Parts: sequence; C-alpha cells; structure tokens
Amino acid sequence: RIVASVVGLATALVSGRIMDAGVDWRIVFFIAGVFGALSAIAFGRIRLAEVVEGDQPRVSTLEFFRDTMHILRRNPGYRWFTASVFVYGFGNIMASTIYPIYQVDRFAITNTQVANLQNIAAVATIAGFFFWGPFLDRRGPLATVLVAVVVICTMPIVYMVAPRVEYLALAAAAGGVASSGIELGYLNTTLAFAEPGRAAQYQALHSSFFGVRGTIAPHCAIPLFNALGARRAFFVSFMVMLAGVGLQLVSMRDFRRQTAETRRKQDPVAPV
Repeated sequence: RIVASVVGLATALVSGRIMDAGVDWRIVFFIAGVFGALSAIAFGRIRLAEVVEGDQPRVSTLEFFRDTMHILRRNPGYRWFTASVFVYGFGNIMASTIYPIYQVDRFAITNTQVANLQNIAAVATIAGFFFWGPFLDRRGPLATVLVAVVVICTMPIVYMVAPRVEYLALAAAAGGVASSGIELGYLNTTLAFAEPGRAAQYQALHSSFFGVRGTIAPHCAIPLFNALGARRAFFVSFMVMLAGVGLQLVSMRDFRRQTAETRRKQDPVAPV
C-alpha cells in the first residue's frame, strides 16, 4: 500500500503538470492504461503453492450466497458494522462525486492544483500507515475504523467553508490519513468478526455492499447537487456519514458483548 501511494504521488506530480503544459489528457489516459495492463500481466505471473483440498463438502453458488447472507442474521455485530460501512460510505461517495464539480465551478481549479491535492493526499496516506499500524495493534480494528471515519467526516465540512482553493489541502490531508486507517481497519475488522473457516464469506459480503453503495451513491449525488447546491449537498453527505459513525459505535458495543460471551463459554470462571 505504501509503494502504491508513492507511485501515485509521483504520477500525480507529473501528469498534472504535463497536461497544464499542453499534453492531451487522452495521451495520459493511454499511458495509464498501458501500465494497468502491465500490472495485470505481472499479477498473473504470481505463482502460489499447491493448495491441498480439505474434507469440506462442495457447495453450490446459491448455497454459498444463502449462507453468506445469513451472516447478517446470526452475527449482529457484523450486521451493524456492514450497515455502518454502507451508510458512511454512501455519504462519502456522494460528497466525493461532487468534489471535482465544486473544484471547477467554485475555484476554477487547474490540473496542477489537482495534482498538488493528490500529492498531499498521497503523502498523508503514506504517513498514515505508519500511524494506524501501531494504533490498530493497541486499540483494535473497530476503534481504528471509528477514528478514521471521524477524520474523513471533516472533508465535506472543509469544502463547505473553504474560501480559497488552498484550503482544500486540509481536506486532502484528512482524506489521505483516514483512507489508510480505513484500509487497514476494514480488512482486520472483517477478520475479527469472521467465524473460523468463513473469512472468505465475510469478505465477500463486505465487498458486495461496497459495490452496491458505489453503484447507487453517485446517481444520488448529482440530483442532490442540482436540487440543493453544492454546500447544502455537502452538509447532507456529512449527516449521512455521521449516521454511519453512530452505527459503528453500535457495532463496537455488540463486538465487545460477543467477545465477552465467547470468553465466558471458553472459561466460565474467568473474569470478563
């Protein structure tokens, strides 16, 4: 993740400036596509050790789907966590859809300025990984997600009140720091909730809701922007994100309760 952020920083540093210097954006997109294809080829060359199949019976896709969806019923903590991810992310994606429109309409932002914001976000992301790793080890993945989401909630507020484009650097830094915490926190929270042997199902459920919110939210953002204007739309997005923070708190409560019950079953006489 750090390597990806470093490369992203260098790419933004170069691409914004060469487009402002007159290079057609289609050429930049073509070069990016070539590198994307090369990365897919490199990924396909990764070799893994042979996996020895266990004695678990094979299940159909439909059975896998039904059992995976049943997780939301039998695991209340993960149900609230999934709801939190969906609701917070919905608000964040709505705001993110409007950010570039607002940057152009309000500040007439240049390609170089866009690149500068990307660079700030990339540097903050790199620094964030060095902060969130130890934080996650000390406080756990759910607390990591909670704090990271609270930090990223500041982004629409900054956009609402920013008088000049330079102030958007604060939002870029907050988004960069928070994104690294969310990346680490989401993965580890999913693993923390997962029952033994079901990590793939939990991750599949998590990624599925990612896709659903990512498909719907942008289509809600533009009507919201047209109806209320950018600043009011940012406020609505902020309130939706804040609701996601509340759901994360509920998830943390249920996770502590589930953990206490598991310990009690394993050792009835041990203090909880």
